[in-house]
Amino acid sequence: MPTITSTEAGASGRYINLGSPASQDNIGAQTWIAYVKPETFTASSSYMFAKGGASILGIRGFMLTDASRILAIGSDSTGTAFQPSQNTASSAYTKSVWEHFTFTWDGSLTGANMIIYRGATNVSSSSSNGTTAISADASYDLFLMNRQGTDREFMGDIAYVARWDRVLTSGERATVIADGPLEVPSGLILLWANDQDYSTNAIVPSARSTRVTGSTPTNTALGGAPALTSPTGAQTGSTTASGGVTTDEANGTLYAVCTTSGTAPTKAQVKLGQDNSSVAATYASNAAITTTGAKTVAATGLTASTTYYWHFMHEDAATNQSTVSSSTSFTTAASGGASAVAKIIQQMRN
Repeated sequence: MPTITSTEAGASGRYINLGSPASQDNIGAQTWIAYVKPETFTASSSYMFAKGGASILGIRGFMLTDASRILAIGSDSTGTAFQPSQNTASSAYTKSVWEHFTFTWDGSLTGANMIIYRGATNVSSSSSNGTTAISADASYDLFLMNRQGTDREFMGDIAYVARWDRVLTSGERATVIADGPLEVPSGLILLWANDQDYSTNAIVPSARSTRVTGSTPTNTALGGAPALTSPTGAQTGSTTASGGVTTDEANGTLYAVCTTSGTAPTKAQVKLGQDNSSVAATYASNAAITTTGAKTVAATGLTASTTYYWHFMHEDAATNQSTVSSSTSFTTAASGGASAVAKIIQQMRN
């Protein structure tokens, strides 16, 4: 696992070293995003991310001093003074305010092909081209909030950083801003959020960014569909039953159906209150979700002495749907119980 040596807030000497896995070596065409809140800077440039040392940089994204407030991205080519790069105009970012930046690059030596977005707006201003070939960076670690071997730490907060190994389309960039990076999984090879390393090689789709709330970024989730776990079902009488499931998202709607079939319905069928044959389920319900954790539902109108199954599906506020989670079987109680038997015996005696 990469080494985590930072808290959420950047400070002197703090940084995140993600190491140098093969997926991050010799970086070419790519898209980076960063949700940041800069505070103060103590060097001529403050790095959000960098791949390489003080003289060889495979990729670098940085903010310059308070006075200029220029955002930049670059990648060194052979002879480090001749790298392709792109800058913004002054005042590209605001101190003590959360902002979302996106950087795209097609991997060429043309600086104009490095684009910087502030939110959805292209804020690229001036570029310079590189020469010969892009410098190799395989022997250098990937750093967040600093640059390897230098004192160029980012002073502020970083909510998350993600990287794709391709240039995202405008539609994909909009999706990332609205719903989180996991909503565009193709080519996503780095995701780091709130001091939790989701790994360059093993992204965890169910992970959530829990710190980003209130007046900080409105994009509170890393994205991805809700994850349902621990489905249960039990009879509570001859015609009633309880069911339960645990969700990791605190928004959207939980749909549930109680059916006599152990075959799980599709997501669409659960949402429509149907069983796997597209027939109305014996019992169906839906409820708004406002917290994570265990959720329960109670069914009525069931048939006595009958085997049933619960099937659950959670659709979040961004319309991402979980997989269908199904309980093991349970059987409702016999109708009438002991009193019914007593009535039958009495009738036989009569």
